[in-house]
Amino acid sequence: MAEPWLRGTLTDVEPVRRAVLHALELAGEDVERWAAPLSDVEMLRGRMGCRRWGFSCGIWRGRWTGC
Repeated sequence: MAEPWLRGTLTDVEPVRRAVLHALELAGEDVERWAAPLSDVEMLRGRMGCRRWGFSCGIWRGRWTGC
């Protein structure tokens, strides 16, 4: 699939704001692509000293979980 800015979406939004919205849309698609195969346990577990993907509270995979 083409990147959001190449799809010709959000044409009614001014260019600078459209660029920001397209960047956020692309970031969301990247998270879905790379994190979708991971389980909740894998999302919260760090490996070899790396930072964790998940969060202990807040927004978790697009839904609010609270603290």
